[in-house]
Amino acid sequence: MLRIPFCQHAHFYQPPREDPFTGVIPQELGAEPYHNFNEKITAECYRPNAEMGNFERISFNIGPTLALWMEKFAPETLDMIVSADKTRANAVAQVYNHTILPLASAADKEIQIHWGITDFSRRFGRWPQGMWLAETAADIPTLDALAKAGIAYTVLAPWQVAGSAPRNSSGLDTTKPYVVDLPENRSITVFFFDPNFSVALHRTSHLTAKQIAQEIFPMRLDNAWFSPRNGQTLFAAGDGEYFGHHIPGRDALLRDLTLTEGPAAGYDPISLNEWLDRVKPQDAIEIKNFTAWSCEHGLDRWSRDCECARDAFLPAINGNWKGPLRMAMNRLAERIDAVYATQSFRWLRNTHEARLASIGPLRGWLDWDQFFIEQGSDDLLRSPESLRAVIQEKLRRLFQALYYRQLMFTSCGFFFEDLSRIEPVNNIRYAAMAMKSTIGAAPELPSFADAFATDLAECYSVRTGQTGAELFLREWDRAEQLLA
Repeated sequence: MLRIPFCQHAHFYQPPREDPFTGVIPQELGAEPYHNFNEKITAECYRPNAEMGNFERISFNIGPTLALWMEKFAPETLDMIVSADKTRANAVAQVYNHTILPLASAADKEIQIHWGITDFSRRFGRWPQGMWLAETAADIPTLDALAKAGIAYTVLAPWQVAGSAPRNSSGLDTTKPYVVDLPENRSITVFFFDPNFSVALHRTSHLTAKQIAQEIFPMRLDNAWFSPRNGQTLFAAGDGEYFGHHIPGRDALLRDLTLTEGPAAGYDPISLNEWLDRVKPQDAIEIKNFTAWSCEHGLDRWSRDCECARDAFLPAINGNWKGPLRMAMNRLAERIDAVYATQSFRWLRNTHEARLASIGPLRGWLDWDQFFIEQGSDDLLRSPESLRAVIQEKLRRLFQALYYRQLMFTSCGFFFEDLSRIEPVNNIRYAAMAMKSTIGAAPELPSFADAFATDLAECYSVRTGQTGAELFLREWDRAEQLLA
């Protein structure tokens, strides 16, 4: 029997859910009987998949913001997930807080990638070969930023290939990797998942593991590429939460498919890292810029009104708020960056390198005193102890502002249909926290609150009638009370 490898990549991720003013995740509607969705999905998906050993037989990434929560509230589950990488090195890194990188500045691309690599390396004890892009959103500058950072591959949808039609994989052999040429003789490997195969594994709840192994596997080979040939790998990718959370029982199906039914039918599970070790890409391919796996209209879903985000039961609700919200966030980011630049250049050896490295002390992986020894300028290190303490506290608050300034671009805040949802409100909270931290570092400077509120007045919720300014000022008042 000719053995055919198959790869299932599962993207496990949750956005940061903590209220930045309290550090606590509030009670989330719909998560009952659990307090929040992190707890609910851990019980329904992450823990059972880990206990069944599924992470050992698939390729996977776990988002840094989810892993950070697990460190505190589900450490045993996280330990099992990390241990699953020890034998086969099958984990993949992810950009830090799921920012849509083609819509981000060059500096933010680098920060998201660097922080994602840092989190992965600390957690898994090795350098990542691959990196998952939020929503697989890509353009050439994004792929080039990955390559510059030392990332060998990423995953895209077949409709992100130049000349392709939305949701169409015809004409692309998804059973092999490709190389994308980048500026200055750089390149990166891209794996394109088979969408029909992915739907069968993730979203078709009536199929059993045996049916997938004996009927769907050979169908995907025969229908797509006429006959099996040595080196082919069937490749599915999707949100890992389908395995037990979105579809109950799908965790057991994944176990049976990868452990018994697939191998019995002649199909062996491998990871993306193993696949790249076996088959080097031979064919170059061009990608379509500003595309993603979950929007048929480029990146409209995260930047303007898009029918991909429309609610069929609430047709009046639209995404016209997304453009003004993103513009307001971009303007605020520029203001915060300017304060950081003017307030820190004298005290740091290299402000950009310090910004990249700041994830260490921000996440508690490195002591702040040691961080300033490594990143501080001679002016800082030679200052009298009392003055140095004041300056370091100012810098610490600036780095905290820069951290929340990243979180305010979390993709979930732009993904859905209405501004009043918890996801965009959370992004507005992160913006408020970024401003609060900036004010704490430089109280002599004018506040950005009024300018931000003015920008947010351009967006509003059709569902509630509230403007973005009203939502922000409500959260700003909360912050004033809680952080006083």
